[in-house]
Amino acid sequence: MRRALAAGILALLFAADAAAQLPARWARSPLTEVARAQVRAELAWERYGLTGEGTVLCLIDTGADTRHADLRDGSGAARARWVLDPLGDARGVFPSLEERFGGAVWRGDEAGIPGDSHGHGTAMASIAIGDGGEGMSAGPHAGLAPSASLIVVRAYDPGLGGFPDDAVVNGVRFCRAAAAEDDALDEARMVVLLSLGGHDGSHDGEGAFERALSELAREVPIVVAAGNDGERAVRATGRVFEGERTFVGVQIPRSDRVDAELALTVRAGAPFVVESPDGARTSPLGEPGAAELSGARVRVEAVEGERSVLRVVLAARNGALAPGGYHLELAGPAVFEVWLAGARLGPTFFAPSLTGPHVRAGETITIPATASRLIAVGATVSRGTTGTLHLEGEAGARAAFSSLGPAPSGAPKPDLVAPGGWILAALSSDVRDGDPENLAGGSIARFRTEDGRVAVRGTSAAAAVVAGALLLALELDPSRAAEARALLAASARGERAWTPGLGAGELDVGRLLEVWSGAPRGSIEHGELTATRSLAIGDPALWLVARGLDEGGAPAGSALSVTLNDRVVTIPLEHGAARFALAPPPLTVGAPVIVEASIDGAPLAPITIPVLLDRSDSGAVRAAGGGCSAHRSQQPHGWLVLAVTALLLSSPRLRRVRQRRRCHGRGSPSISSWSALQRKTIGEVRRPATDSDTAMRAPSRRRQAR
Repeated sequence: MRRALAAGILALLFAADAAAQLPARWARSPLTEVARAQVRAELAWERYGLTGEGTVLCLIDTGADTRHADLRDGSGAARARWVLDPLGDARGVFPSLEERFGGAVWRGDEAGIPGDSHGHGTAMASIAIGDGGEGMSAGPHAGLAPSASLIVVRAYDPGLGGFPDDAVVNGVRFCRAAAAEDDALDEARMVVLLSLGGHDGSHDGEGAFERALSELAREVPIVVAAGNDGERAVRATGRVFEGERTFVGVQIPRSDRVDAELALTVRAGAPFVVESPDGARTSPLGEPGAAELSGARVRVEAVEGERSVLRVVLAARNGALAPGGYHLELAGPAVFEVWLAGARLGPTFFAPSLTGPHVRAGETITIPATASRLIAVGATVSRGTTGTLHLEGEAGARAAFSSLGPAPSGAPKPDLVAPGGWILAALSSDVRDGDPENLAGGSIARFRTEDGRVAVRGTSAAAAVVAGALLLALELDPSRAAEARALLAASARGERAWTPGLGAGELDVGRLLEVWSGAPRGSIEHGELTATRSLAIGDPALWLVARGLDEGGAPAGSALSVTLNDRVVTIPLEHGAARFALAPPPLTVGAPVIVEASIDGAPLAPITIPVLLDRSDSGAVRAAGGGCSAHRSQQPHGWLVLAVTALLLSSPRLRRVRQRRRCHGRGSPSISSWSALQRKTIGEVRRPATDSDTAMRAPSRRRQAR
């Protein structure tokens, strides 16, 4: 009874071509004016005369309303050059492209082009390249590159509520092929925008989806949303010893769908037991199979191409999925990681979440933003209030919804941040008010402005801003496309080398164009070395980021020297910065690792990196004289959180876990492990597990828009 009561209180309070197939995954989700001024985009127009002319945006999204004034030129002609609808039947008009990529291919000026009933793709296109609907001159809501052309890939599958991995990769290839056949397009001046992401996979950057996109990123810059899980409990990780047991909780809201289901990805290396809210338990599960509980069917699936990763699906039984607190009980010895991969629940009072002592607030970057060569973008606040919509934080501050880095591998993601909400974007004429499958999850009235635009928020929107900035840079000089990620990070407006919330800092278009054009660099005046996070026993790599700046804040420095455990390593700086991984020295819990460094002979403040037993602990990386980017997750505060925490810790299950931890000298779970839960909002009907750009949620299965 007490456990059920605790779970209820938490829920309310914290409320190649087409032939090359990738492994099936839960679809990636859509992740989604003032922003232009915030990133100094006007400088591109006023000083350099850049508007995106001759560049092309490859939009892989829910489609685009190519008839919208934002996406037409001054004469009224469509700026979309090509459209691929992978779910459509081949038309035979462009047989070569249709044979290679499947579906239906359209030229952008044809009649009958499929539109965008979801609305996410149209909004993202307008943020990157819209002209504000003003005809011959860019309007007040124009995107960053209002003269760019467009290729649209409608990769969104309404039946799945998201983007299948194969459709996304195939879409990038289509954009490259279509541009090669179009004399009006220049492949060298293309940017790919992926405002989508999900958690179905290992997040180590080595999954089939991530590898495929990383290879394509050698040819074209790919900008991707970092994720909207900054306020959601979607990841749990830890270690359990021989003879011990622990658990990861899953709080599932009541759903009216007869086919409701929720998916987890689990890397445990040991069998686990699933327990339902009424106490029913499965037998130990450690390989693909199925089991029955009183209120759910349990499927365990192999995640193709992901070693030692299983997908656990809790599905409706007899027409319903029992709500409440489920538990995955794990027995030692094991090091484990659990992700909330997706859900199909329909409208619910609160979103599903993970619970328990192993939940982590950080390291929630979505796939494919975890891929090494992709440009992962987090979000800052651009407009705090519009109409009745509000977003906490001052302009330029990290938006609370933006996922925190680093990637679970320790790699420094996000790369940078950009304005992500609220942004007033183009509203597709295909969107129907009240349609539960649109970007608002139903009623659009709350998000629609008087002049017919739609207010969106999300790392989707931030990624669109960066994509537009890159189009301006490619118009200036396409030869530097391969350096896009490094140049964006080097020119970002930030005081630190890298932080989990802001990456290298916020996009600065003026500084980007200065660096892109090869402006001369001064001598180094300021430098910093930072670790992306603390170390834990068993970590294969220590990720470090260094940055050098001259007196004016421009990139500076040519070589970094790092001393780690009497080992000296020299790393060349690319545009005044370096991101690299080193093998850690032998680790002992409680004995910190100290790293010293210098740039061009100028010493940097040494950093002290705590060594933890596992990632369910937390510890701050310290730099002498000024701190470092890897820090303790925000601590809960206030009598309400303390009361709920006390109630949770008094439950029999958690008392048993705490007692076992004490037997091994670990102590009770850190209160910081609950920080991801205490920030859950309540009182708003939300569509679960999608983090759509608006305050409502779009349906979730497979990759979702961010």
